[in-house]
Amino acid sequence: MREPLVEESVSATSLTNTPVGKRDEEGSGREIDASQAERLGRSCLSIACSALLLARSAQAERDNESCFFLHAAGIH
Repeated sequence: MREPLVEESVSATSLTNTPVGKRDEEGSGREIDASQAERLGRSCLSIACSALLLARSAQAERDNESCFFLHAAGIH
């Protein structure tokens, strides 16, 4: 197994010493300020809520299709 290059060691160390959630989008290890973290958190929450609404909508659509086929087959 080869020895890591100095640049690899420094890069890995700087990334692992930076708290998770405080790295910028490129993963360079630079910290972001509180307002950036808050905006990022709100964006992630918004995306998660949209995904949940979409999943619920898709489930409701599947449920409606099931009811339609049961009614068409004469099963209530």
